[in-house]
Amino acid sequence: LKLKYIFEDLLDKKGEIWDTCRTKAAARMMELSRYFEGDRTLRSVERNEGLMKWFASMAVEIESLSCENEEHFTVTGRRIQLCIQALKEIEEFDAVDRDMQVKA
Repeated sequence: LKLKYIFEDLLDKKGEIWDTCRTKAAARMMELSRYFEGDRTLRSVERNEGLMKWFASMAVEIESLSCENEEHFTVTGRRIQLCIQALKEIEEFDAVDRDMQVKA
């Protein structure tokens, strides 16, 4: 019976949890985009227009993810998987891989 209430509570809060996590992830992508502008860090980083645009577009993609009924959960799950794969691939990119501030 207690487990039932826990699940009900979780289901009631899933939208709020989803929105919070999605907003944090999108904000982190925008933060990384600004990082590669080269002028907003404690130490100088070389401006990288490509990475700026890539992280900004990832922020938009993450922000557009939805757990609402207008999009099937399978489609959303697949889009999340594609975002994760893209982030893994960009991590291997030299400018990202060698900079520990970005990986933190």
